[in-house]
Amino acid sequence: MPSLTIYSDEKLDEITRNFDLGEIELKFNQILVNILGAEEENCQIIWVSSKILTSNYKVYCELKYRENVYRDDLKVEECLNEIGAIMKSYFKVKLRLRSFGINQLSIKALDL
Repeated sequence: MPSLTIYSDEKLDEITRNFDLGEIELKFNQILVNILGAEEENCQIIWVSSKILTSNYKVYCELKYRENVYRDDLKVEECLNEIGAIMKSYFKVKLRLRSFGINQLSIKALDL
């Protein structure tokens, strides 16, 4: 269930058009599978072009995942570091990454 949402300042849209987003997403999927032990078909990566007005961080990444015994703080930190390194190499701007563990008992999902 790991869900990685990437918010990038709309001023970076011109740069983003030159990226192979499929290649980047493949790298992110590999990180989520290898580090967090996620099932590849359950990984979600969402790109959002945003207006970021007052923040010095022009890219914001938010990782949500189901908590389990395997996904401890060290694994999540390693995952964020790997994702951050990839994002920094492409965007070359300041970025902020956050993670949110979600309790298994309270999560609901619906695919239509």
